[in-house]
Amino acid sequence: MALLRRVLIVLVSVLFSLTSVATSSSNILSNDVHSSPKRSKQIEIYLVDLSRSVEETTVLEGLKSIRQKIADVYGGTGASYDSPATSYFFWVPIRGVNDRKDFYPLFSPKVDNDLWLSVRNSVGGRSNQIKALTKIRTQGGLWRDLITKSTLSRCTNDVQKILYEPGLFGSALLKSAKGVCDQAVATRNNIARLQNGVSSYLSGSSKTNGGSDIFGVIGRLDDEAQSKSGLGQYSKVKLIFVTDGVNNTPSLDLRRTLLDNASSACQMGNQSARGIRYNSKKYTVRMYGLGEGRTGDSTKTELLRGPLKEFWSCYWKQKGITNPEFGQLDELGIG
Repeated sequence: MALLRRVLIVLVSVLFSLTSVATSSSNILSNDVHSSPKRSKQIEIYLVDLSRSVEETTVLEGLKSIRQKIADVYGGTGASYDSPATSYFFWVPIRGVNDRKDFYPLFSPKVDNDLWLSVRNSVGGRSNQIKALTKIRTQGGLWRDLITKSTLSRCTNDVQKILYEPGLFGSALLKSAKGVCDQAVATRNNIARLQNGVSSYLSGSSKTNGGSDIFGVIGRLDDEAQSKSGLGQYSKVKLIFVTDGVNNTPSLDLRRTLLDNASSACQMGNQSARGIRYNSKKYTVRMYGLGEGRTGDSTKTELLRGPLKEFWSCYWKQKGITNPEFGQLDELGIG
């Protein structure tokens, strides 16, 4: 009986050992790349004033740089096929107090993930997947070309030619090429929606619900900053404001307030800084266009440039941003 017990113990130990080895081997020897790409830990958010307080052509010219940034998301120095994107990109419209303050994607984690899956779920074999992803996701690669090209009318055919390998052809090649093109088209459409939205509002074709609710948008940022599934998941957050800086709502008309009492700009900025404090190691703030009103409204706006800069500098420092940066609208696309 004792001998039988010892035999059973040995058999159980051997079976457990074999199961562990098999499980470990299946992970190591998997014939696919990872099930999803490494997520970027950085996000860049453009907060764009649509209240017609700034010049349309200058803003649109500056926003052109976003396309190039998105084209180069996989172009980091020494980047390989599985390096994370340099950043994700979103934008938020600054409109009236009763207008929605939604985040709109430009290049999102979903596109990043779906682009990866367009290869992993279509291409057979890890080595073939790596070859295809290398062509798409490295510096000067296919993704860059698809975002910067003037048209994608022949996208699927063009991508098939580039991705073709002896081990990648037929229906797998076609499916993968379609998936890559779908994500490129979706991203280009996101960029076009930003440009068309800015043009429509700043030209007067579309109307806001009145005013410019900058503080309302910052309140929405505060909410997202406290969410683990929102800005809480990133290690670096860049906030880029494109606005003349003049909050104009029933509760605060900053233009009139500062014109009447410019010497108290910093004090008012400190008092206006409500909500959470930001970690300046994680968050950076740049504001382009303070005091740059439209051509027909430039006289009083120019008088506000100094007080506005002082107001917002003190405001952001009170919110925890130790070094807020300011620039002119025509510097938006530089650097």
